[in-house]
Amino acid sequence: MFHVKQLVFYNDKAGDGQAAHTAELVHAHLRQQGLDYEDINTDTPEAALKLLKAKLASAERLICIGGDGSLNLAVTALLQTKATPQLAIIPNGTINNFAKSLGIPLDVKRAIANISTGSVQNVGIGSCNDQAVVSSLVFGILADISNNVRQDEKRRFGPIIYVFKGLKGLFTGHSYPIQFKSPQHNAAYKVWSCLITTTNYVGGRQYLQANVPGFAVAILHNFAVLKIPAYVYYLFSGKFSRLKGTTAFATEKLTLSALNQQAVEVRIDGDAGPKLPVQLQWHPAFLRVITPKP
Repeated sequence: MFHVKQLVFYNDKAGDGQAAHTAELVHAHLRQQGLDYEDINTDTPEAALKLLKAKLASAERLICIGGDGSLNLAVTALLQTKATPQLAIIPNGTINNFAKSLGIPLDVKRAIANISTGSVQNVGIGSCNDQAVVSSLVFGILADISNNVRQDEKRRFGPIIYVFKGLKGLFTGHSYPIQFKSPQHNAAYKVWSCLITTTNYVGGRQYLQANVPGFAVAILHNFAVLKIPAYVYYLFSGKFSRLKGTTAFATEKLTLSALNQQAVEVRIDGDAGPKLPVQLQWHPAFLRVITPKP
């Protein structure tokens, strides 16, 4: 019997225990296939990243159970070690932009079956400094709103705290002067909010007709409450670049720098990230993702 080492990465405290239950189903599937496996399930992201980097060299396949946040840790470990095992994704998050863009089933049983029945597809991925960008990077007022919600506020007030701080931020926020520098594009812009994506999905919804080869950059320079319906329409119809007061372009390399002394913090795949300046780099065909056969 041919034994291949499989790494199963998940956070058993995520999703009300759903990740742990899903991991048990993955274990059963691997045993049926006669495959050896090892779990990576730690208390902190830092510990998970360290253990992943230590184990990847001997792994033939990495199975990631989770959403874009968990996947970010897994892909960051791959980028930092330059390891290229097969990557199987079992979506277990709220949004799952990356999985949706590749047609990976959201149904757990079908996603697990895909580990054995799917085929390997070479997929490009982005990085910000030394961290992966699996789905999106955002900065500006919308990112500030999320970053300003403390953990104790989330526990005390629940999701409503985002609504309260969001309304406050919409009316009190201002644009940041930011330098965008890429091989094709070098300009300073006022940025109320900037969304940079690696797939044609955002917020779990398709907003571009197809994936672009690299980063898709969408900049909103100023905000007007009366234009909210227009923002939503143009964003999710793939016509954002036609909206007045916006800039959109694609690139495989980008440096972002604040033009004043203000600290501008980015969010990567839904979690707080580094402060500007940052360097974004596209890594074409780096990941070997198991996707459903046509």
